[in-house]
Amino acid sequence: MKNLLLLVFFLTVSISFGQKKNNDQKTPELVIIQEKEVNHGEIITTEEPREITEAKDPNYIYPPSSVEITPQYSEGLEIFHGEFKNKFKTETKEPLKGRIILKFVVEKDGSLSDFKVIRDLGHDTGKDAIKTIKTMKKWKPAKQSGKNVRCMFILPVHVDLNTDETK
Repeated sequence: MKNLLLLVFFLTVSISFGQKKNNDQKTPELVIIQEKEVNHGEIITTEEPREITEAKDPNYIYPPSSVEITPQYSEGLEIFHGEFKNKFKTETKEPLKGRIILKFVVEKDGSLSDFKVIRDLGHDTGKDAIKTIKTMKKWKPAKQSGKNVRCMFILPVHVDLNTDETK
């Protein structure tokens, strides 16, 4: 019995240490972009801009730091925030105050897609903010080498609803 256990032990050890690792396979390289919000949609990234042209991938989504002209609301961010404040509605009767942060793609034609809520105030305020933005005017798209390109955009919006305004 002892010999059988020793045999099983040595076989297990030899099989586990005897396997070759295949070093021919390359693991994909990950690029980590660290972003910091500065003010009203302005983003700073710590990644160095990469040379990627639209000819390589026409559906590439550029980070805002690597385009020559960043996307903008057609009438400017100050007007955007004013219009957003006037149009934003939510179902909750509770007072809400804070910041909702949305991430989306500004398409080549100025339309918006791929919405994601990064932070909301609860009560589906992120979804309500997306609904509000979808009803607003198109944006001016980002430009790279004189051509309109798709670009990721992170937008903080401030919400201040007290109980009198939500009734």
